[in-house]
Amino acid sequence: MCIRDRKKEKLLNQIAYNEELLHKQKELQDEARNNIENLVTEHKCLMQRMEEESEAQKVKYEAAIENLNNDTQSKNALIKRLENSIGHPLPQAVGNKDEDENNARIEELEREMDESKSQIRNLTNENNSLAVSYTHLRAHETPEHLVCRLLLEKKKKTKKK
Repeated sequence: MCIRDRKKEKLLNQIAYNEELLHKQKELQDEARNNIENLVTEHKCLMQRMEEESEAQKVKYEAAIENLNNDTQSKNALIKRLENSIGHPLPQAVGNKDEDENNARIEELEREMDESKSQIRNLTNENNSLAVSYTHLRAHETPEHLVCRLLLEKKKKTKKK
């Protein structure tokens, strides 16, 4: 076998190897695209679940506030009946203490509800998606993705030279 034939065979082998690498790279890109689509779908489901949980919390807080208001009304009605039965008003501190506690609890629940809404708003941006850092993406990189990324970086370096 002459030198020309060996060089030709070596070049053909290199071309076949490069084509195999390109094919593998395309497969990896397709897999990465599918993974990203799955992550986006999972993220949308998570955001929907968070919104539903937020709505459930809102309903829960509103029910708690309503219960506190009902308790306050019941206690006020009881105080009125006591005052009517004894013939004079009870000292103000007795009636105000429970009402102040209820009002404080209502304010606390309203603050918690506002904080929950704020947290949900902070988690989402205009596109209703979470920002993910490059480091986070690299943490989930598979060996195949690593090979593909390194080959692409090597290709970029050789093009720059």
